[in-house]
Amino acid sequence: MSSDAPYGEAAGAGRRVFRNTAVLVVLRVVVPALSLPVVLLLSRRLGSEALGRYTLAYTWLYFFNTVAPLGLYSVVTRDGARDRRRLGPLLGNASTLGAIAAAISTVAMAACAFRFGYDDATARSIAILAFALVPWTVGSLLEGGFVATERMDHLACTALAESVLKVGLGLAAIVAGLGVEAVLGSAIVARIAAVIVALVLLRGEGVSVVPSLDRDVQRSMLRVAPTFLLVGIFATLYWRIDVFMLSKMRPVEDVGYYGAAWRLLELAMVVPQSLCLSLYPQLVAALREDRARVARIGALASRWLLAVALPAAVVCTVLAKPILRLFYGAGFDPAVPSLVVLMWTLVPYGIVRYHAYLLVGADHQRVDLWMNVAMTAVNVLLNLFLIPAMGPAGAAVATLVSVLVYAVSQAAFLARRLPGTAAPVGLAAWPVVASAAAGVLAWLLRDAPVAFSATLAGATYVAILVAGGFVGADELDSLGLGSLAGLVRRTGRAA
Repeated sequence: MSSDAPYGEAAGAGRRVFRNTAVLVVLRVVVPALSLPVVLLLSRRLGSEALGRYTLAYTWLYFFNTVAPLGLYSVVTRDGARDRRRLGPLLGNASTLGAIAAAISTVAMAACAFRFGYDDATARSIAILAFALVPWTVGSLLEGGFVATERMDHLACTALAESVLKVGLGLAAIVAGLGVEAVLGSAIVARIAAVIVALVLLRGEGVSVVPSLDRDVQRSMLRVAPTFLLVGIFATLYWRIDVFMLSKMRPVEDVGYYGAAWRLLELAMVVPQSLCLSLYPQLVAALREDRARVARIGALASRWLLAVALPAAVVCTVLAKPILRLFYGAGFDPAVPSLVVLMWTLVPYGIVRYHAYLLVGADHQRVDLWMNVAMTAVNVLLNLFLIPAMGPAGAAVATLVSVLVYAVSQAAFLARRLPGTAAPVGLAAWPVVASAAAGVLAWLLRDAPVAFSATLAGATYVAILVAGGFVGADELDSLGLGSLAGLVRRTGRAA
């Protein structure tokens, strides 16, 4: 029994990682993918200018929504998980504080829309979406309640309800010829509905959320929130500042081209984000109990993060134009250079994300904060030079270079202060060979329908990895994929 225990524990941990990653991927890919029809119809019916306004309005919303919750999401999630009896009062007080901050932010965002020199249509779009801040803030805090109660299914239900309503109303607005403003108004209505659904589901869990003003609770929350708030602000600034700078230095069409490429990168980033978040609880426990296990987790993370990112970057480099045409139409060919460069950002991004969790888990969150500040500064400086010279492609290059600088900084700090904990950076032979084969196949099939060529290239990549032994039967067992593990074992015996 004792000899089987380590394997049993590893298999159980592997299944949890696999299950949690799958749930997060569904939430972050499938649910946002439901919104793609709105973006696609908007770009095809109204063109790149409309998509540029849509992209810019949401960029402003994302920035202000980082500030409005005051960093209280992390407080709700952490303290609510520690003591579920406190979750109701935490949510009540956090929602009240967040709603007040969001109301102030609504005025500020609308004012910025008309003070930053945008054309009237763009300013109106930003001002309209500003009214989403209150429901968006309250909704995000309620989602923290679902995380605290480990009810990710409720989180999925809420997100699905919002997406279905937003897409339905948005498509109806476009077909009716009502323009971008009506599409953004539809998103506000859908968010309000999602907040109502979340409140009902939380009540079903025995968590009653009543707006509250308990000074003791709010004082304790606000004492720890600023650090989380600053991390969120600078992370959002880093990933969104290029759109702001593009909007001031180039025509709004260029914002649309860059936004088109950026959305595809966002979809691709979901897998490394989900894997890192799934590994995080195990990483935190290992940092306290078993440093040798930290190294094993890091090796696993590096291995799979690079195995996912490399083929995506290679195939997208080859098929960038047909991929953009599939999603947005022929008018978005100028976005090809931006998409190619941004997709290569995926390769260092996974390791950067993992090391950020490692720093926080080891109580070096302030180091992570200052690295985010430095990375944002590097990104801004590069954008100042590259956007005027290269347009949207310059913004993409600035993103790639600054992520690489961040990765090097993280590795240097970890080597000095936490030796032996960093994820090893190196490309295994089989992923490189399989990525090259997938890229060649994609190039040969570049004139075929892109869905067919990309799917065949991906299947080829996976087949080469399995045939080469990169994915072993024991590893598949640990992920709960027993049938596939049996097939690998039988294939190995037959060989």
